[in-house]
Amino acid sequence: MGITLITAVLVVLIKQYRPEMALVLSVGAGAIILLTIILKATPLLNSVTNLIKSVGIKEEYVSIMLKSLGVCYLTQFSSDICNDFGQTSLGSKIELGGKIMLGIISLPMMVSLISLVTKMIG
Repeated sequence: MGITLITAVLVVLIKQYRPEMALVLSVGAGAIILLTIILKATPLLNSVTNLIKSVGIKEEYVSIMLKSLGVCYLTQFSSDICNDFGQTSLGSKIELGGKIMLGIISLPMMVSLISLVTKMIG
């Protein structure tokens, strides 16, 4: 949170004089924050993965879930950067792309679910 607050203050100050540098600072700080969060979350993700495996859920489903979560976070991160700099149209396009990627990533799970329902009905 400290990095975020310091960056926000610096971006506001720098934006008045060098808007292009404010963009670079904002994106750079965002990347550092995102990497820090990912590194801190790795043990949690490993624990959740082990728990799910012990329950007997297929690894394929865990992989799909984690990929989907990653796409959601990266899409939101990218969209927010665009929106922060007044590029709301571009941010909307990024969100649409993220939604399409979620559909593509989850396709094997949807096929499996449809197959299971079909077996249960038929």
